[in-house]
Amino acid sequence: MSIYISRGTGLALCLSQAAVTIGVIFYFPPVRVEFYTAHPAVANGTLGPAADHSCSLTPSKTSLAMPFLLCSCIAAVFSTTTTGLIERGTLQQDNPYTNDVLNEAGLWDLTFWLYCTFAHSILFIVVMSPSDAYAAALATILFTYFLACICQPRQCQPSMTQTNLNLLGLWAGLLIAFYNLPDAHTGRLAALCVMCLLDYMLGVGHTWDPSPTMDTITNCRLFWICSASFCLAALYGAWHNHLLMEGR
Repeated sequence: MSIYISRGTGLALCLSQAAVTIGVIFYFPPVRVEFYTAHPAVANGTLGPAADHSCSLTPSKTSLAMPFLLCSCIAAVFSTTTTGLIERGTLQQDNPYTNDVLNEAGLWDLTFWLYCTFAHSILFIVVMSPSDAYAAALATILFTYFLACICQPRQCQPSMTQTNLNLLGLWAGLLIAFYNLPDAHTGRLAALCVMCLLDYMLGVGHTWDPSPTMDTITNCRLFWICSASFCLAALYGAWHNHLLMEGR
């Protein structure tokens, strides 16, 4: 038994997630997360003793209601941009996934990766809270950059060296996030695993076919954005259900 979802349904879901996100934000109290930056005190080239507070922390708290809403709006813009490009014929099934075709859909591609960056940064900030600001930023940059490299059009067979570098960069960003998880928070670990599953499906959708068409790439990105948006809305609610706040 197979389930078929038309592209029109995918576009509608991509728009409807904005209403779901708005409803979740209004229903639940704001998600507040904490950042900190560590500043070690060095005297004569060495760290001072613990009694002298050799490592001072500068904490700050912020609400994520607006970032969640902004991310949802970017997803809605991606849906409307996709509709426009389909009507113009840029994303037709017979168009190959190449840099030339992608340049014609530059705004569409930029919107997708902007959403991808925002979605990953929100997830890392939530699961790592209270998080080291530099670690969260580095994890986001490494993960999204190398994920984008993996999903770029391939004019020829990619070299093994470049493929390994992309995978190493991807794993480096993920390991930073896992390393900075608070102890015994299984709910946050589950959220990271869901993200890894979605990103794996995104990578497979871009690379499984040696010569994918824009139709395949469009369907893959629509599925990823819809899934990520509803998962982010669930993440917002899970914070208040103590699935993410309390350790096991």
